[in-house]
Amino acid sequence: MYGRLADQIRGHQGQMMRRSKELDALMVKGYSALFDNDAQVLSVIAGRGERYIEIGTYCGGSALVAGLAGCEVHCIDTWDYTRRQDLKQVGHYFPVEADVRENWAAAGLDPDRLHLYQHRTPPLPEEVRN
Repeated sequence: MYGRLADQIRGHQGQMMRRSKELDALMVKGYSALFDNDAQVLSVIAGRGERYIEIGTYCGGSALVAGLAGCEVHCIDTWDYTRRQDLKQVGHYFPVEADVRENWAAAGLDPDRLHLYQHRTPPLPEEVRN
């Protein structure tokens, strides 16, 4: 189920042991937008469940962490970052859904375990409510 990149960042007992900067280096599109220890903390939390629901995905860094921890991942985002003037002024990367899918694939994760919803919340998309 996991590819070579995923094997490289999975640590002892399936927990991710890398820092966020190292996760960023594995992403082919954009960056994780996580602080240095966030990836470690999130991998422990996500590893306790089977399903991870994320509101605000950006490039999918935390979704990757949850996927590597073994979760089925549901990402909810508008992916309309190009509309935000504050981000344009500082030269941010503007991700789209395809970027999240590319990062997921580059990590060697099963594409059937990633679900993307281009949706503004609230409310949650119908597919996620149950």
